[in-house]
Amino acid sequence: MNIAVIGLGLIGGSLMRALAAAGHRVLGFDADPEVRATARSAAARVPAAQRWQITATIRDAAADADLVALAVPLPALDDVLDALVASGFHGLITDVTSVKGPVREAVARRLRGAANPLAGFVGGHPMAGKETSGFAAADPALFTGCAWVLCLDEPGCSTTG
Repeated sequence: MNIAVIGLGLIGGSLMRALAAAGHRVLGFDADPEVRATARSAAARVPAAQRWQITATIRDAAADADLVALAVPLPALDDVLDALVASGFHGLITDVTSVKGPVREAVARRLRGAANPLAGFVGGHPMAGKETSGFAAADPALFTGCAWVLCLDEPGCSTTG
């Protein structure tokens, strides 16, 4: 599966590492150029079959993705969703934000009404973490044995309620 991970802090970076280790083709993006450089360097140090790639833009990360995982802070979400709309992405999106209401509303506002509507949105929140943050703390085993809560919307139901 082709997966894009947008936001490469502890959760996004761990997710990208775990997905790549499981054999998925993973492209990552972070707004911070230093994080992108660190993630590129880290990819070069893992076995070739478990590598991920880092892109310069959200558009590049999502171009061939079947799934986009959003791992950005809530204040950055609207800009990321705008970039996905501008890229023409219309696949499945999930997120790792702890609060679902504002995320569901942002998705409904920006993506469901786009010229290329989304295939779907599945809100999510992994029950994992640690005392350190950032890509340097990312761990592909972070989610092992942990619950991952998914919030499914029924077709035809409001996404703002």
